[in-house]
Amino acid sequence: MSDPKPIKVDSSHTISSSQNQKKGNRNRRSFIPRTPKFTGRTEEIKYDVFEVPDGKNPEQFNKTLEAISDYILKEYKNGIACSQSVRDMIVVNITEPSKPEDFNDPVQLAIFNEEVREFVQQRKWFKGQLNSAYGLILGQCSPSMKCAIESHRDYKTFRKEGNPIELLKAIQEISHGCESHRYLPLQLYEAKKRLFQLTQKQGQSLQEYHKTFQAHLEVIQGLGGSFDGKDLVNWALKSKDINAPDASEADHVKAIQTSSETFEAVAFLSGADRYQFGRMFDDLENDQMKNVDSFPKTLVQAYNFLS
Repeated sequence: MSDPKPIKVDSSHTISSSQNQKKGNRNRRSFIPRTPKFTGRTEEIKYDVFEVPDGKNPEQFNKTLEAISDYILKEYKNGIACSQSVRDMIVVNITEPSKPEDFNDPVQLAIFNEEVREFVQQRKWFKGQLNSAYGLILGQCSPSMKCAIESHRDYKTFRKEGNPIELLKAIQEISHGCESHRYLPLQLYEAKKRLFQLTQKQGQSLQEYHKTFQAHLEVIQGLGGSFDGKDLVNWALKSKDINAPDASEADHVKAIQTSSETFEAVAFLSGADRYQFGRMFDDLENDQMKNVDSFPKTLVQAYNFLS
């Protein structure tokens, strides 16, 4: 029996062990540990946090503020005043009891004394709740937000006082991108660009779209921006049959307000879902071609028009 013929190997296809190893290394996915998403210190609202913005979620501040306000109302004893102060970002004025008409009337005097006792107690609670709210708010701030807060011009003052309202104002500035070290014209350009590119997402409710739109507006307003350019002001004056050179100061003030509000309304309508509201928008434009101005003139009117 003859020996088997040797198998010929094409050396051009020979793969060394080192090449095999390199190929395996290329195919093996490198493990990159994910940074865990920041959660707040308070368990019930741990996902409602303040983070340094990236421009994609300007309504984050309002959502977190609302969640904290609701938590205070629910968890703090007699926390209505504290909750409202946080929500509105202004310290509520607790009204002192009115003096009795007749101090010699024992009934009126007894009622007054009881009201004073309750007032003193309520004011004491309120002060303590505001101090507690400062820690609550800070606990919902991400590490990067805390660093930004510590760089704020008023940080030492509101930290020493434990003032939650001034803390919230600082967080709002940071959340809205109002950073003093950045070039203001560039910040305004970026903020307006984000608003102009905003559209109602498929499946997004009109209410949610309105909230998002309003949040973008607040960013622009926080930077001192507006939509009352000279061209729109002249349009507003002309719509009232007023020539710009002949307009009074009061006419100009009113025209500035009208032009800004009208522009906001148009921007909101333009970004609305065309699948749902396209026909309504077309009707407005068709009316305009017939010299009938049916366009809403304020953001509220625009929202109600689509509702």
